[in-house]
Amino acid sequence: MDREDVARSAAIATPVAVAVDERLGADLVRCGAELVALCERFFRGMFRIGVIIVGLSALAALALLPFRQYPPGSGPSAAAVLAPSLLAVATPLALWRAQQLYWLLLRRPNAQLVGVLVAAALVALIHPLNSELWWPSCAILMLLATLVSLRRAWAYCLLVLTANLAAHLVAGDLHKIAPVAIIGLWIGYPFWATVFAVVT
Repeated sequence: MDREDVARSAAIATPVAVAVDERLGADLVRCGAELVALCERFFRGMFRIGVIIVGLSALAALALLPFRQYPPGSGPSAAAVLAPSLLAVATPLALWRAQQLYWLLLRRPNAQLVGVLVAAALVALIHPLNSELWWPSCAILMLLATLVSLRRAWAYCLLVLTANLAAHLVAGDLHKIAPVAIIGLWIGYPFWATVFAVVT
């Protein structure tokens, strides 16, 4: 190909390239900063969804507490009522300060451990496998999964589930628990944490 052919090809290709750029330019981000901002907006939106799920799961667990079967003459403990109530009341505040809470949990892993401890307490200290408190417990880990790597989300699930088993061993009632309930927890926690971690 001689110089005239090259010049002719360039003359033909240039308008086509410009037309393609003009057509696609409206649909693409113009710089890396816009892409980062778009991603952060998505992450914060997922975080807000996670906060709402925590509040709704706490309300659902609270509503179903009276329908559980308890030993004669007893009922749900004060802690079993207070814990989901506090989570439900804190949800609007967390939504109001969602951006500050998002950055706090994202930048300080120690703050994440507070959520893990609350999730563990719901299924280990209050009513191990004897209520729907595992719903808000799992929801808290789903919320944290939007901020951390998949490996760390699994580590948080392992900590909570191990605490649950340890509580049953200390109480000596592990033999009274249906195996399907334990297996369900060990499948449900990692599954939902994985869903939120992978989506984000």
